[in-house]
Amino acid sequence: MRAHVLGNGESWVHFKKIAESDFVIGCNKPNTDVDATVIVDLRFFYRLLDRIEPLVLSCPIITNEKCKKQFQAKNRNTDKIILKEVYSPPIKFKAISSAHIAALWLIENDYDEIHIWGCDSLKTNNMNSTTDTIVDPYYKNDNNQIILKVINNWKENWDMIVKEYPNSSLIFHNEE
Repeated sequence: MRAHVLGNGESWVHFKKIAESDFVIGCNKPNTDVDATVIVDLRFFYRLLDRIEPLVLSCPIITNEKCKKQFQAKNRNTDKIILKEVYSPPIKFKAISSAHIAALWLIENDYDEIHIWGCDSLKTNNMNSTTDTIVDPYYKNDNNQIILKVINNWKENWDMIVKEYPNSSLIFHNEE
């Protein structure tokens, strides 16, 4: 089965389904229609639960246990949020992005051809994201070494996923 992961890097705009039946999973607040989205960033999750200016998502959310607990504790705007599943990846990572979680969730749900879009840091060492307009990218304002460390961890994670799941084909579409 074929699926697409839509990261929030600038190259997400090049995304196109191959077939209408392709499953599409976004990261945080997707920039287009998706079948589900992955949210594991608590800061982003808090924006969803904001009483004054909540974000509205029109798709189910795949999240982790920590975000689920906040969702249950805050109990705000729950009529606007559909939790699809709480998911814990089978591999432990140093730093993990929503795109990594999405790819692993797809692999574990028997998708064997996964196209990755909008993960530009793989090729450019650039962490610009459409999510930056929603939550403060605090660590991006600091020393460039922090950004490079996160990017290097993300690259190692992709390498590990490819190595651990050789029967799954991950096809990366990023800016060069």
